[in-house]
Amino acid sequence: MPLKILVVENEVHTAQTVEMLFKDYGGFEVVVALKGEDGIALAKKERPDMMLLNLELPDMSGFRVFREAKAANPKLMVYVFTGFDDEEFRDRAVAMGARDYLVKPLPMEQILARIQEGARELEGRRKK
Repeated sequence: MPLKILVVENEVHTAQTVEMLFKDYGGFEVVVALKGEDGIALAKKERPDMMLLNLELPDMSGFRVFREAKAANPKLMVYVFTGFDDEEFRDRAVAMGARDYLVKPLPMEQILARIQEGARELEGRRKK
């Protein structure tokens, strides 16, 4: 069974590109939310293994999505994917348990490589 990734990204083109990348090149099952509220609902309903999260969402802070998604699924591996190259935001995300803090723009192959690294770790945990 493929790992499931929730992509919470308000930029439609970016969300579609990342979804295609993860499905076609990563072999992941992908669900997408364009708003924070939808991201929280999908995190609870779909129980993804991983989440790629933009902090800049139209309806709420990405940090709120992070907190509520992790509360619903403490094992959720979260990757922050944002345009904020800010040390305070990075430190806050890491303190909340982010696996990585990826700053836009970032080449898609690098995003996929980081996600695949986390996927290998999750697969290793599943086998134990």
